[in-house]
Amino acid sequence: MPLPASVVVREASETDIAEIVVLSADARASTASVTGLEPTTDDELRGHLSLYMAAGGSVWAADLDGRVVGFALARTVGPHLFAEAPGIVIDTIFVDPAARRAGVGHALVARVAQAAGDVGAPFVYGTPQAGSRTMQRFLARLGFAPSLGYRVVPTASLAARLNPAPVTGAIDASAVAAMTGGA
Repeated sequence: MPLPASVVVREASETDIAEIVVLSADARASTASVTGLEPTTDDELRGHLSLYMAAGGSVWAADLDGRVVGFALARTVGPHLFAEAPGIVIDTIFVDPAARRAGVGHALVARVAQAAGDVGAPFVYGTPQAGSRTMQRFLARLGFAPSLGYRVVPTASLAARLNPAPVTGAIDASAVAAMTGGA
């Protein structure tokens, strides 16, 4: 399925955070029965995202027709102890259900893969929420395999699946289409 021409993945701005908070509340509500988590306030979510970013985490927004329809939270870790190179950990990916199956999730992962390549990370780790079969399947289709509570994929394998073209800054739909073979 071709991507909509107006999908753009970029580092989230302060303005994007308000839309990400709404999506995050939706994501949290959809897993509350599995995780037992109670809904939290918008102010608390903004605080959580602010601290995540202050700790070096990246927040990427997927914009479709001027509206944030998805986001990814990822961070660089290491090297440490026996790991001689850094890794990228995807803590969260969420796409508005109305925007799914249009390549938004792939575009977000492509941005994470680009970040992994930028820092020389040989592996990308995913931490899908317990009970999130949709996310487990999504990551598995991209080559992530279970390992110590994470899902792990070599960056080179992920890049080959996404077929990334070298890009910098914001990723637009044409670059993502080239990365994903138009799917």
